[in-house]
Amino acid sequence: MASKCPMIRAAEIACAAKKMQLDAAKVHAKSLQEEYKLLVQALKDEKERFKSGKAKAGPRLYKDNAANRKLERVGKEIPSKKKVKKETAYATAAGGGASDGSAKEAKATTQRFYKDNAANRKLGRVGDPIPSRKGQKKKTKKVESKALVEAKAVAKVVAKAADPEEVEENNELSLNSSSSDSDSDSSSDEGF
Repeated sequence: MASKCPMIRAAEIACAAKKMQLDAAKVHAKSLQEEYKLLVQALKDEKERFKSGKAKAGPRLYKDNAANRKLERVGKEIPSKKKVKKETAYATAAGGGASDGSAKEAKATTQRFYKDNAANRKLGRVGDPIPSRKGQKKKTKKVESKALVEAKAVAKVVAKAADPEEVEENNELSLNSSSSDSDSDSSSDEGF
């Protein structure tokens, strides 16, 4: 065996080293899989604890910061979005609910009005109801089609007026009618 070629011996050693690396990688992969399984289970457990703890924690409150102090709501309960949606649905179904000017009632109403700002004052529409956007596309299409029809009719009239044959005929007719009118006028003057 000692008489083997050094090249063959080096190749055998390299193969043995790679096999050892593969075995070590397999062991490492198994340990990584076990760690991953443990982390997934820990995540599930933490989510369950968070859900159960959140239910017991109670309502959320507004923090003490400049914005909340300005709005005078520090320490008050933050309304739940689910509760607000349900209350607005009930208010709409009940015919608007109580008229206490609350934000919940404002969401329940569908009519909106133009605000008092420079643009709306300039257009003179402050306080006017904002028209609904439903069906506007259909209306604009109808208006556009009417406008196109009117534009085509005007274009035909202009084209007829620009037609030189018709212009000459119209001029001759107008000259004949005006000369006959003047003849009749002069004859009537002679009779008197």
